[in-house]
Amino acid sequence: KPFNSDELWETIEPLLAEETVEQKPKNILVVDDEASVRKVLRRALAGSRFENTVVEAEDGKEALDKINQSKFDMVVMDVSMPRLSGLEALKQLRQTEEHKDLTVIMLTGESDPDDIREGLRGGASTYLTKPFQPDDVVLVVDYHLALVGG
Repeated sequence: KPFNSDELWETIEPLLAEETVEQKPKNILVVDDEASVRKVLRRALAGSRFENTVVEAEDGKEALDKINQSKFDMVVMDVSMPRLSGLEALKQLRQTEEHKDLTVIMLTGESDPDDIREGLRGGASTYLTKPFQPDDVVLVVDYHLALVGG
């Protein structure tokens, strides 16, 4: 079923309204080899309702290094990148006790169902495809932050 931001908003709005959802800033890691994509995501996510702190990484290797150095509430990561792909980085994250439950949203320009299945089986929280609307990414990120208690 295609992504429908109106339907998702109807689901997330009650979650975000609950008093149990702390609206404190979150640390989000944005991983993409395209600087323009990172810039768009950083601006959108930093301005969301959680007033997030957004850190950037250019590939899966740099992402793993940053994740091992700092605590992140969520990762938004491209699939296809040099040095270490998003799928391989996800696999390595899921092999560690400390990061096995970290929310990871995969972002891809490819809509190959096999790649999407591989990522979801590997522990991705969800998939979004490029091109994307920044507001839709913010909505999905806020939804996942609300699911884990904001």
